[in-house]
Amino acid sequence: MPDEQNASGRGLKLHHLRPAPGAHKAKTRVGRGEASKGKTAGRGTKGTKARSKMRLGFEGGQMPLQRRIPKLKLLQRGIRHQLPGGEHRPAGRVVPRGR
Repeated sequence: MPDEQNASGRGLKLHHLRPAPGAHKAKTRVGRGEASKGKTAGRGTKGTKARSKMRLGFEGGQMPLQRRIPKLKLLQRGIRHQLPGGEHRPAGRVVPRGR
C-alpha cells in the first residue's frame, strides 16, 4: 500500500504508519473476573494499600516529609516584608489594566 501511494505522487503520511507486528502488547485488565488478575487485582490480600487509597504523603506512621523539614522564615514573616517594594497595594492595582 505505501508503494502505491509513493507511485501516485502523494508520499507517505503519518496516518499510514503502523507499529510492527508484536510491538504492542495488550494492557492487562485487572479486577475483571477470577480467570486473570481478578479478586485482589494484583494488590495482595491485606493491608492499607490493598483496601483503599492512601492519603498523599503518608509514610506508614513515619513522620511525613512535609512535617520533618523546617518551615521557611519567609512564609512566617510574610512575603511582602521580604520583597522589594513591600508596601501593601490593593490586588487590583498590582497588574496594569489592559486598556
